[in-house]
Formats: sequence, C-alpha cells, structure tokens
Amino acid sequence: MPLAAGRRRASLRPHLSPSYVMRLLLLSLLASSALALPAAAQVHRYPVPAFMEAQHYQLPKADCAIFPAAAALDDAVLCSPGRFTPTTQQVDSVESALATVDLSRINSEPESPGYETYPQSIKKQLPQYKRQYFGFYNSLNHACLHITFIKAYLVDAFWLQWHEKVFDAGPDYWTVCYDASANVFFGFRHGGL
Repeated sequence: MPLAAGRRRASLRPHLSPSYVMRLLLLSLLASSALALPAAAQVHRYPVPAFMEAQHYQLPKADCAIFPAAAALDDAVLCSPGRFTPTTQQVDSVESALATVDLSRINSEPESPGYETYPQSIKKQLPQYKRQYFGFYNSLNHACLHITFIKAYLVDAFWLQWHEKVFDAGPDYWTVCYDASANVFFGFRHGGL
C-alpha cells in the first residue's frame, strides 16, 4: 500500500548524527590505543624532580638505571628507612655475578609447576632486559641491591624515573636482590609476583 502524500517511511536504522558518529569513533580509537599499550605504559605517570631520576648506565650487555636513595618507591622492601644510591662498581659486580648464578637455586622453594622453565629462559635472554637498580640495607645492615628486570617492550618512557611494576608478565618481568656484603642473590621473583 502506497504511503500518503507527505508521510515518510520509518527507517529501520536509527538516525546517526555526525557528532554522535565522531564521538563513537573517538571512543573506539581511545579504547583500541589503550589496549595496544603494555600494562606498564597504561599507568598515568608524570616526570619526577631531577634529584629523584636514575643515572642511565650502559654496559655492553646491559642497559641499567641506577636510582638514587631519594627515588619515589611503592615497594615495601625498598621503602625501608635505610636506602642508598648504588655505585657503578656495585652494578658491575652484580652483572658479572649474574653470568654465573643459577637462578633456579636462589630461592629455597622449588618453582611452582608450570614455571620450572622460567629461570633457564630468563638466563638465556639476559641481554634483552633493561635493569633498574635500587639500594637498601637489610635487617643485618648489609648493603643490598634490588634489581628489576623488564623486557624492552614493557618499558615506558619513564623507566628512568619510576620503579617499573608489571603484573602477570611471565618471564618478561622479574626481580632479584643481591647482598653486596655477602655476595649472594636472594628473593628471586618473576611475572610481577
């Protein structure tokens, strides 16, 4: 049956105004770009004062950040009252000790099922990790270094300003501590646990 003059057929599609379409496109673009970033880069960060920034220390097989005692931290181990700025000599010692340590034997507990291959995988890929060094004193007043290892794709632009934390990254993110007085590693953790 034909429509009466002056009447229009109701569209099956809702009317989409240009401004509504633009808002949908913008929201879609923002959502897709946020999801494409690594978890570390999705956290809102801002520059820190220069006295809290890390010294960039490049070695032939390691890209390191040495953080001052004044660096802002959110890690309970590192927030101890006795903190210090690691020296390049201490970093050199840790890096040479890393070449010989068996990561699977640092902790007294064996790796959980499914994670047994992580220490070997990490060891083979050591040059691919950026490192962040922090100094603290343990309960025995030994100078200790906390080292965060992060694969380059997880590092954001602020890696020389903030302690990187990535959760659920498997062997691509791990931490270990080193007692510089006793020359032993302890507290090996991987995947952001």
